[in-house]
Amino acid sequence: MAVYKYAMPRTIAAYRMYPAIQSQPAELARLLEADEPIEAATNVVSTAARIFTIGIGTSSNAASIGASLLRDVGLDARSWSSHDLPTRRPSLKPMQRSSTPTAAASSSR
Repeated sequence: MAVYKYAMPRTIAAYRMYPAIQSQPAELARLLEADEPIEAATNVVSTAARIFTIGIGTSSNAASIGASLLRDVGLDARSWSSHDLPTRRPSLKPMQRSSTPTAAASSSR
């Protein structure tokens, strides 16, 4: 095991992900009370032939989970790393449900 003699110990609050994790309950409450067009987004997603969730790093993990949840309700959803998307582009050909594929991007703050 390597020991770094010049490494300074960090507190948990020094990690950038910690504030994002701590803000999740407030963000969920804000989302549930928002006047955002959730029903309209639901209609678009539910009629899409295929849904792509896209992210990189921790957002890629969120994209994978989002695609998995969408597949659980019967939608054709796939996650992609934003790094791979330009070079290993998935087929955007329509399938059975609709002629308009929809891309949903995830992001971390």
